[in-house]
Amino acid sequence: MNDQKGVITFLNERDTKAFFVIDEAHYIKQFEGSWSNAVLSVAKYAKYRCVLTGTPMPRSYTDVFNMIDFLWVGSSPLDSESKLKIKIQEENHDTAAAINTLKYTIGPVFYRVRKQDLGLIPTCI
Repeated sequence: MNDQKGVITFLNERDTKAFFVIDEAHYIKQFEGSWSNAVLSVAKYAKYRCVLTGTPMPRSYTDVFNMIDFLWVGSSPLDSESKLKIKIQEENHDTAAAINTLKYTIGPVFYRVRKQDLGLIPTCI
């Protein structure tokens, strides 16, 4: 966040083909958050982008919005109408509808797996 201008300067240098990776990308989920805004403003200068996270939507399906906007800078498959629709569906506790809207708009990029669905054996402590 503090180095935003320097990173943009670096990415604008001739022949720079940067691969911008955000690890723990769920930290940029807050809409209009300081980190989110910084990352989204720098993203358009990178040639390639990737998000890594084990918890893409810890509390809400809206948590994925900034990650998708980061990956598809300027041409996000989640337009304002889709985002509003998902937000309203969640507020109305219509999880199935929110999931269907995400599946329709971002297709195979979105896949929700809960730990209990994995059939993992319990850990020993």
